[in-house]
Parts: sequence; structure tokens; C-alpha cells
Amino acid sequence: MAQLVALTAPGEPPERRALAMQLLACSYEPEALLTALRLVDDPLPAVRAAARGDACRVLWDRAAARSPHADEIRALAERHRERLTVWLAETRRRNRALRNR
Repeated sequence: MAQLVALTAPGEPPERRALAMQLLACSYEPEALLTALRLVDDPLPAVRAAARGDACRVLWDRAAARSPHADEIRALAERHRERLTVWLAETRRRNRALRNR
């Protein structure tokens, strides 16, 4: 987990950062959620997209509230609260559109 988080750092190659964020999003660990919340405004579109997709998990992930990162997760979730709701709604719309094809 720590290696993937390190690979999301701004000095890493863009492709590596995006892949690391995508892999973190698959882990469902509180540390991955925290990393996603930290990267929701990343300048790289692929990193930003993966981070925003995983950051929406904060709206229902109960384990994050009991993690060692809970205070920072709550603070970042509150700061991005309105945006998270919009991103989740957009994701749900896209998924419905794909199912209705």
C-alpha cells in the first residue's frame, strides 16, 4: 500500500501516477481513500479521474471513519462535499446510460 501511495507523488511519471491511483482505488483501504481525497484536484486528468472515482467512496465507506486517517478523511470529505455528490451523480448517470445501450 505504501509503495502505491508513494507512486502517486507529483515527481513520478504521469502514467505511473495514474496507474498507482487506479490500483489504490481497487484496494478499498482507508489509506487509499485518503490518497484519493488528496488527489481530486491533481493536474493530470488520468490521476484526477481515478482519484475522484475513488473519493466518492467516502460517502458510504464506514471503515474510513474508524481508521487512523479518519480526521483527515472527514476534513477533506467536508471540503469536497458538494463536489463529491455531483461526481457520484455523474457516475451513476454514466453507468445507467451504459446499461441502457
